[in-house]
Amino acid sequence: MQEIVLCGAGNKGSELYAFLKYMIEELNCAQIIAVIDREKDNLDGIKILRPEMIGELNPEALFIITPENEEIRRYYKNLLRGKKTVFYDQYFDFAELLDVDRTTLNRVRCAFYHIEEMDEYFDEAEGKELLNIFWEEGSVFKRLFRELDLNNVIELACGRGRHVPNYINLSGHITLVDILQKNIDLCKMRFSDYQHISYYKNQGYDLMELNDNEYTSIFSYDAMVHFELLDINTYLTDFYRVLKPGGRALIHHSNFDAIYNGRFGRSLAYGRSFMNYKIFSYLALHAGFTILDQQLLRWHNLPDLDCVTLLEKPIKGMIVESEYGKTMKF
Repeated sequence: MQEIVLCGAGNKGSELYAFLKYMIEELNCAQIIAVIDREKDNLDGIKILRPEMIGELNPEALFIITPENEEIRRYYKNLLRGKKTVFYDQYFDFAELLDVDRTTLNRVRCAFYHIEEMDEYFDEAEGKELLNIFWEEGSVFKRLFRELDLNNVIELACGRGRHVPNYINLSGHITLVDILQKNIDLCKMRFSDYQHISYYKNQGYDLMELNDNEYTSIFSYDAMVHFELLDINTYLTDFYRVLKPGGRALIHHSNFDAIYNGRFGRSLAYGRSFMNYKIFSYLALHAGFTILDQQLLRWHNLPDLDCVTLLEKPIKGMIVESEYGKTMKF
């Protein structure tokens, strides 16, 4: 297992330390053996070593240099000459050095961000202004949501349940799915008085514990816009598997294709992943779906940043007419 030494315990070092702890807990892919800093004495209760003690550490360890200051970066780079080093901002190099694929690394980073930095957003998202984007009369989201059969519905990436009150009394059974146990636990408390809700903490790319051909609909709002393209592809395959013939999926996803090598974070437009409506259509069609509707959407000040797509799992022997393809018989 790769051993890690963090060089620098400032803001970036503390941020990276917290993320690595979470990632190691989720993936069991590395071990933090030391933190080095010239001034600080502890980080999260762990004693910090001074730079002159580097020679006592495993020379095969991965030394991650976290400071942004160029002078300090050069200091550590010279000190670590001949050792395996990487700078904090060389993000994707972590994946290769820790033997973790990049899609998994990005997925874990996105999940961690939603634990550590999203409390304020979730509080704001419960407000009428942001909820109205999805649920006010006349919105694209509300119009397409009415096309779903809610007899047995899955909400993917439910977060802390802000959308649930808008359909809880219209549904036969609800399955709330999220990658974060914290969100699942909060939803369990929030909706403890309701007996027709199930909860499922998944892995962030599939629905493997849910049964085939059982659900009448799936939807996801304000979440899949952040998902990796490869994870979306896997999800679409599983959506097709768990839906009943005739079941529908309503997905709010990114239409941001300006930066193909971007990663989740504030550098992208509202954290959008690389995706557009044509790529999503291609993936959905190859998963077996018929595309019933697609609508491009403005998000805040950016036109056509997002898309909402309505999919249907065809019934065998059914003739389907769609503006997105020829009339087909299944």
